[in-house]
Order: sequence, then C-alpha cells, then structure tokens
Amino acid sequence: MKSVNVLLMMLLLGLTLNAQITESLPETVVIPSRLLQISKEKTTHLIFPFRILSVDRGSRDILVRKADAVENVLQIKAAKEQFNPTNLTVITGEGKLYSFMLQYCPDPWPLTLRLTKSGDSDRFDLSLASLQVPGNNEAVIKSTSANVAAFRRTIWGVADQKLGMGIKLIGLYSKENLLYAQLMITNHSHISYEVDQIRFYIKDRRQGRRTASQETEQIPLYCYGSPSIIKADSSQRMVVALSKFTIPDKRIFIIELTEKKGGRNLRLKVNNHRLMQSSML
Repeated sequence: MKSVNVLLMMLLLGLTLNAQITESLPETVVIPSRLLQISKEKTTHLIFPFRILSVDRGSRDILVRKADAVENVLQIKAAKEQFNPTNLTVITGEGKLYSFMLQYCPDPWPLTLRLTKSGDSDRFDLSLASLQVPGNNEAVIKSTSANVAAFRRTIWGVADQKLGMGIKLIGLYSKENLLYAQLMITNHSHISYEVDQIRFYIKDRRQGRRTASQETEQIPLYCYGSPSIIKADSSQRMVVALSKFTIPDKRIFIIELTEKKGGRNLRLKVNNHRLMQSSML
C-alpha cells in the first residue's frame, strides 16, 4: 500500500514539475515570410517605416543595398537569371525582423512595396494603393505610361550627352497625384550602352566645399520601356511614373543615368519652374 502511495506522489510531482517547466518556456511565435519576385533587369524597392540596421541574403545570387541618402529603402535585384529560391532577412530600427522568400521572375510586379502599420500588426501595401485617388491603380498607370510614350516631344533644352550617348527630357505630364516623365535615350556610338541604374532624386542646387550634399530619392512607381541595354546606333523611349512633388528653394530635381562598368554617365537637371509647367492629362 505504501509503495502505491509513493508511486502516486511521484506521478503527481512529475506532472506538477512538467506543468511548471511548460509554463516557463517562452512562447513560440512564427514570423511569416512574404513571397517576393525579383529580376536581373529591374530593381525592386522595399520601403520600411524605420531605418534598416541589418540585411542578410541567403544566396550570392541576390544583390541588395540601401538606397543612397536614405536609411529605410532597400533595393533588390537578381545577380543571375533563374536562381534557386532563397530568403532575405531585414532588421530595422524598431527592433523588428522581416522575412522574405525570393523567387526569380523576368517581369516582376510590384516594383515598389511600402511597409505600413494596421493597428498592432504590420502589412505590405503597394505604394500605388496609398495614393487614395480613384483610378490610380496598376492597370491605369501602365496604360497611361504607354500612352505618354507615344506623345510628341513638348520639352526642349533639358538634355545631356557624352561620348555618343545622350538623354533628353522630352515631356512632363501630370494626372491627379502622379507625374509622368517622358525620356529619350540615344546611342550614336558604335558601342552598346549597358545600363547600371537610373536614379531620380532632389539635391542642393549648389554645394559649398565643406557642406555635405543632401539627396532625397524619388522612387519610381512604374517604369515603361526601362532598358537594360541601349544597342549601338539606336534609341529608346522611356516613361517614369512618380508621385507628384515640388522642389524646395535652392534645390533641383536630378535624373541620372549611369553605365555599368563604364564612364558614360549622364545627368538631367530639372528646376521647379519646368516641373510646374507639366501638361495635364
């Protein structure tokens, strides 16, 4: 009888200890990974609500970097086509970890994602969705950009050229909360031009020798006809959709085209007066 009582006491003690250990264990929270498509020819942008502290890529087939002059925008491209699916982890200033599963897609969409807050939870939204203007959706922007690409030239005098390469701003159009910049890129040389990147940003008009220049990135919402290479003796029209903006005093809007492993870098300067003369669609 005593042995039975001892066994019962040991069983109860074991159950009690097990319950206490279980209660003391930390709760396991699964952080879901968002599927993200990227390509070699187009840059995908992730906009976080806080500055980026750490980025870890699961494979060398992925190229990542923080956008110049801003701390909360991450730019992502594929280093090669049809890479094996891999992951990306980002830690930001509010102490949160964001997880992504990356897959290759020749024509990924969307190209810009913004992390927004909904109550106590986080979610990713298309930047286009935050415009809150009826009709400003993906299909409308794509269609409008294609139409603008076919328009005749309406702007002269905003151009740059170097060693047979040239870029011109040939049209500016506004519709609701969007600005469409119509560009012409030409290659009159006998050497193909491989595009590294096309940047859009606002910077100080003049900079003192001891003054650091402040740049504000204007991230495209959509690019129509974005080229990866401009073949010899050819031209390419391009239309870029941006959120509408104006330029503060003593600053200027820059459109910069850089050549991969080359020196034929081009730059357009657009002042506020020119910007305010954009045609209404």
